[in-house]
Amino acid sequence: MDLQNLVIQSTAVDLLQAIVSRGEINSISIDVVEAAIIGKLFFCIHMERLNLQNKLLHLLHSVISAFTAVNESLRRITAGKQCPDISLEALNSGEGEDSVSRGYSVNPLLVQTLVNGIVMPTNQPVLQHLLDFVLMAVPQFQPTLQAVVVPLSDCLDKKLLMSLRDQGPSQGMQEG
Repeated sequence: MDLQNLVIQSTAVDLLQAIVSRGEINSISIDVVEAAIIGKLFFCIHMERLNLQNKLLHLLHSVISAFTAVNESLRRITAGKQCPDISLEALNSGEGEDSVSRGYSVNPLLVQTLVNGIVMPTNQPVLQHLLDFVLMAVPQFQPTLQAVVVPLSDCLDKKLLMSLRDQGPSQGMQEG
C-alpha cells in the first residue's frame, strides 16, 4: 500500500475513534460506521495488510461500546417515561414496535472476519490484537452471545491444535 494512503487511512481511523469515543454519534451512524470498519478489516486481512488492523480493531471495539451505551441510555429514558402502550417488561424483552431496546445485533461479516484473521498464517503478527478484541468485545454481545462464541471457540480450538502440531516435530528434532 502506498505510504501516503496508509497515513491518510490511519488518520481517518484516528478521527473516527475520537468522534465515537466522545459519544457524538447516533445509532444509525454507528451501524454504518461499524459495517464500513468490518468491511475494511476483512479487506486488510485477506490482502495481508497488517498496518491498520490494530487501529481498526480498537475503533470497532469503541463502536460496539458506543452502540451499547446509546442503546442503554435510550432504554433508560424510555423506561423512565410512563408509556401506557408498553410495559417495562416489553421494553426489556424487545416486544412491540415502539421498543427502543433492540440489543446489539452482530454484523454477519464480523464473525467470519474474526475467524479468518485468527486462522490465516499471514495474519500471525496481529493475532494478539485479534484475541484481545475477542476477549474484550464478545462479552458485550450478551443477547446474541451464542452466535459469536461457538464459531470463535471452534476457530481457536483449531488454531491451538495446528500450533501444537507445528511445535511437535520441531521439539523432537531439538531433543534428538
